[in-house]
Amino acid sequence: MTAPTIDLESILRLGVESPSTEGAHQMLIFKIKTPKKIDSEAFVKFLTEEYLPAVHRGPTRVGQITGLVLLQATPPGDGLYLNVEWSGLPRTDLPIDDPKAKEKFAEFGAKLKFSGSYDEVRIGKARRRSS
Repeated sequence: MTAPTIDLESILRLGVESPSTEGAHQMLIFKIKTPKKIDSEAFVKFLTEEYLPAVHRGPTRVGQITGLVLLQATPPGDGLYLNVEWSGLPRTDLPIDDPKAKEKFAEFGAKLKFSGSYDEVRIGKARRRSS
């Protein structure tokens, strides 16, 4: 079952009335720390197939996750980051619906560390090129 889609442009941000930030989103950045000796390929597979699908994406009393992006450093092994697009009150945790996915994450020896919260800055409207 997939979460319903939301027209993000129609969502008003709490406490933001300026038209220059209309439609902007808050980004929560998490560093995924792993032990030096980890099967990176198996861990990334677990993240993409089990852990990230278990992230609660429905509405809550404080907001809703509207997007997730897993970033892998180049070269792999230099770390993983999780970019969480969030609409709501600030938070520093990641809600996981499946306790087994949470346990397996811990069994890998991984830790999720909140790195910070960032507001998206909109860049001016795209300009059309004339031919």
